[in-house]
Formats: sequence, C-alpha cells, structure tokens
Amino acid sequence: MKFVAEIQEQDVHFELAADNGQLRAIQADSGISLDLHMLYPGVYSLILNHHSHVITVRFNSELVVQVDGVSTPVVLKDEMALQLEAMGWESALDRRMGQVLAPIPGLVTQVLKSVGDVVTEGDALLIMEAMKMENELKAPVSGTVQSIHVQSGQSVEKGALILEIA
Repeated sequence: MKFVAEIQEQDVHFELAADNGQLRAIQADSGISLDLHMLYPGVYSLILNHHSHVITVRFNSELVVQVDGVSTPVVLKDEMALQLEAMGWESALDRRMGQVLAPIPGLVTQVLKSVGDVVTEGDALLIMEAMKMENELKAPVSGTVQSIHVQSGQSVEKGALILEIA
C-alpha cells in the first residue's frame, strides 16, 4: 500500500508491504529500502543504511513519531486519503474534533439528525449532493449534536461549518 508522510513540511512517498512476516517499506522516490520490525505495539525497529533506530508511534490529536528519542509530528496519508484529497475532500486526519465541515461544495439534500440527538462516531448525519453523486457525511466523533448550521435545500461551500458535536 502506498503512503505519503508529511514530515517537517516535506512529503516522503513510500510503500509498505509484508515480506515473510515482516513489514518492509520502500521509498518510492529513491528506491531506498527500509526494514521495519515491530518490537511491540507502537514501537518498531528501523534499519536504514545499516543503522538501527527505535521508532515510537503515538496518536494524540496528531500522529507523533519519535525516532531515537526525538519527536516529530507526522501527517500520514494513505492511497484513499490521497484520492479523496485529489477530489477535493478533506483527509480524515484533517477533521476538527466535533466539527463537521463541508468536504466539497454541494447541496444539502437531507439532514438526518437534530440538535440534542446522541450520535456515535460513524453515524450518518446528512446527505449532500455533489458532482451528481449523493454523499453521506458521518459523525467524526461520538457525542451530542450541539448545533446544525444547514438545512435541506441549502448550498454550501467547501469548508463551511455544517454541524457541531460535543
């Protein structure tokens, strides 16, 4: 599977594949081969140019990768996120907690929830028509719908605040 990692404002393209039970990463731009071995969940051994490094991966509000004790925020995008981004949709990692933003310009055709409704992450919130397709927008987090900023029949621009969940 192909990925792009944004590290310190640089894009690093690489591909991950399983190789005899081990994870192997190949940097697409240069053909550099990286060997990754999971020591235990969230901690990996990386062998790069015959040097071993310990990598710790953790998720808070962002993905943070620690290489040999030095923390670096990383934005990781898989093939699906890259395709959605190319179509104008925001990456799932770019979502603001509890805020649902219009991923592309379109027409709200149906609002499925009301203020006060309890939702679970992944629940359908509304139907939006864009590019002659109906798209179901889902809850990015679990909680209670606090406010709805659109109504059926309303056109919205990309990035418009649609509703808030707390």
